[in-house]
Amino acid sequence: MTKRIAIVGVRGYTGTALAKCIARHPSLEFAGIFGSRDGDLGDVPSLAHLRLPVTEATPESILDHHPDAVMLCTPVETSLDLVPGLVGRVPVVDLSAAYRLKDASLFERVYGVSHHDATVLEHACYGMPEVNRDEIVSASLIASPGCYPTSAILALHPVRDVVSGIVIHSISGVSGAGRQAKLNTSFCEVSLEAYGVQGHRHEPEIAQALAMPVHFVPHLAPVDRGILTTIHATTDATEDEIRARLHDAYADEAFVSVLEPGRYPRTSDVKGTNRIHIGVHVRNGALVLVSAIDNLLKGAAGQAMQSLNILLDLPEGAGIPEVAP
Repeated sequence: MTKRIAIVGVRGYTGTALAKCIARHPSLEFAGIFGSRDGDLGDVPSLAHLRLPVTEATPESILDHHPDAVMLCTPVETSLDLVPGLVGRVPVVDLSAAYRLKDASLFERVYGVSHHDATVLEHACYGMPEVNRDEIVSASLIASPGCYPTSAILALHPVRDVVSGIVIHSISGVSGAGRQAKLNTSFCEVSLEAYGVQGHRHEPEIAQALAMPVHFVPHLAPVDRGILTTIHATTDATEDEIRARLHDAYADEAFVSVLEPGRYPRTSDVKGTNRIHIGVHVRNGALVLVSAIDNLLKGAAGQAMQSLNILLDLPEGAGIPEVAP
């Protein structure tokens, strides 16, 4: 039976990527396309072939379209407004950061927004299928992870109990900064630079998932998409032991590849796919993990589609690009 999906926020890079995944999915159809702001309500050229109007998003307007699930590609504030009126009435996959952090007071410090839905926050499922697949199956609200956390957590999670002193450096393409025009992401201005050095909002998300402190510094690079993450940590484990843990954790995971010794990930190898590549090196107690993902797919739309498929009891990879175009 075909499932009906409502999607809110299709004008950004992530929303467009997600809409394309839904459009190619053999078992899904659009219940409706919704905009979260006045500027979102016009025609969407990339989705013109669907001939669907963009409707203003309210809980009732969404529910009136009788969706089997709702996907939110919206700012934090919009998700906080919509989720309370939807959760418990229809499954929700939220790609914003509104429900990722379990501590409401920490969320407010990190995002500068008051969280008025602490009860639902406690029950939100962190939507990382390779880690939380069993919880996703019955979740009413899935908080899809951030792009940087995805690249770091998947590399570290299987080895988190044999490492310490974690330092994470990630380099992202400018599409990770969103579609809105900004001087520092314009073609003539963009350069390779670190930002959020004094504390990036994704650091507590990574620390929460690993249940241990981390130090995280992101960098912006003059490329369109992709994230390359390099992780340094101290370990008493050998490289073979680290590799064994990664292989055991991800042997049956379709979207995770642990590279052979001496090989390390490149963003060009995962661009346009939902894959993560992980490289490993250990020398004199110093561990280096390197991962690469496409920030718009494995870091956003593709991972959210994995969760949606699990939630609806559909093949996990359905609708997700298998290879780069």
